[in-house]
Amino acid sequence: MEEKMIAVLNSIAAAEKAIASEIQAAAYKSDWNTVSTLTSTAKKLSEVKGVLSNELSKCIPPTNKNFVVEVTSGALANSYLSATPGMKTNMLKVGQHVMLVLGKKSEVATTVLKFGRFQDRKNVAKFYDEYQIKAGDFLRFTVDGSGKWHVEKI
Repeated sequence: MEEKMIAVLNSIAAAEKAIASEIQAAAYKSDWNTVSTLTSTAKKLSEVKGVLSNELSKCIPPTNKNFVVEVTSGALANSYLSATPGMKTNMLKVGQHVMLVLGKKSEVATTVLKFGRFQDRKNVAKFYDEYQIKAGDFLRFTVDGSGKWHVEKI
């Protein structure tokens, strides 16, 4: 079930990109009616995406040992991992030093920053590249018995 939801969410993300390009083209031509219609459509897609993301998080509910993060275009462009869901559930705290296991092999010591991100970016960029992670993908963070947080694409 979660694979199908992720596939739909990825399709919505692709449609959002296509609509953004069409909005730019219409704006370039000063076709404001088309811009308005496409903007309304983009808003509706975003709302549907939000509902599906919430449903997905119910399928993979956070526990005291895991949480799920959607990779945003901003996170991808700036090579950061969000810690916000872990902070909201009190699994992670600002200033906490953690060991992330990115994928199957890369262990990274990092710190939780106050704005809901992990400090390390260099290794995150490598992880995104190596595992072909794109905006709209979902990552599962799972803590093991030794306190290491394993990060995997789902």
